Amino acid sequence: MDISRFTQQSPGQIVHASQANLGDYDAFIPEQPPPEITPTSTLMAKYGDASAALQEVSVLGRFLPNPDLLIVPYMRKEAELSSRIEGTQTTLADLYLFEMDQPVEAPGDDVREVMNHVTALNHGLKSKLPISIRLVSELHSLLLHSVRGKDERPGEFRRSQAYIAPTRQTPIREATYVPPPPHEIDKLMAQWEKFANSENENVASLPLMRTAIAHYFFEAIHPFGDGNGRLGRLLIILMLQRLGLLQTPMLYLSAYFERHREEYYARLQSISERGEWDAWLLFFMDGIVVQCRDAVDRSYQILDLMKDYRLRLSGVRSERLLRLLDLVFERPYLRTSDIASQLGVSPQSAINYTKHFIKIGILRELTGHYSHRLYRADELWQLLKD
Repeated sequence: MDISRFTQQSPGQIVHASQANLGDYDAFIPEQPPPEITPTSTLMAKYGDASAALQEVSVLGRFLPNPDLLIVPYMRKEAELSSRIEGTQTTLADLYLFEMDQPVEAPGDDVREVMNHVTALNHGLKSKLPISIRLVSELHSLLLHSVRGKDERPGEFRRSQAYIAPTRQTPIREATYVPPPPHEIDKLMAQWEKFANSENENVASLPLMRTAIAHYFFEAIHPFGDGNGRLGRLLIILMLQRLGLLQTPMLYLSAYFERHREEYYARLQSISERGEWDAWLLFFMDGIVVQCRDAVDRSYQILDLMKDYRLRLSGVRSERLLRLLDLVFERPYLRTSDIASQLGVSPQSAINYTKHFIKIGILRELTGHYSHRLYRADELWQLLKD
């Protein structure tokens, strides 16, 4: 780590440490939050825009006839994009196909990583725990279950020095960033937990500011041996939920971070090195606004499609066909066996129902196996996958 890049404005200190397998090295310890944030007119205007954008998403979520129809695919999209930042090759299609025991193009371990992310996010949204070390440990255990990093004691803080570098072979002295030594983590995470739940009147404790700042500190502490990036981004969604800013998780902020990956990492690094909080906070608020607008636009397109499909089914009195329509929006990929199970009908009846949906352009058959036929709602899929 090039300590010459760390200026007097850095919100922390450089310490010298040593580890048997690494030798001597320098590490960074962030100072206890909250930092001093200057409430400039530009920053506060961006804060207002982001808050209003989140409010629009929340209002939309409350008026949806069945929010789960959008929440389920949005959660999978967030998981896919957050994991992609870390180098996985999984697509949204891979997730749905993997769940149905269908062949996928991505490596199996990559798909399991993303599925673990979906499981952890769902657990966090349902949990009654506040943003806390206990919740973080539970989520980390779920994220690393039987995948890369499973040997790093999932759910436990690291006991050895970690560092961020271009490759695993890069020596620690050439690392981009070296987080705090392991003996500092308990204290730092206790401070992080306190800040994440603080309600002071300073600018840094405003809900959206606090969420952005807490994300930086979590990544700067880097408390686990693996999975810190994915877990840190997952915690953003959970903080927004716990703070009442996001009633329904119809937001995948990782899409913005993934599109601007280099800037995302650079903004976090610039805080550690030069205390450039404004640049990070403005970047974060911009991401909230962009992704909220995307969520709203996409949701209205999906709702319009849902209305169109209901028109195509006008005059249909079968409750099972209407239930199948809901099932299509929950799962754009479907098998005959899924339909039979969810509707409580025989495989032949399920095939007959899908024939009607194929005829009116809602479903398209992808395979031809009798009891395991695979279908996809192509128009809906186009709205979800991009």
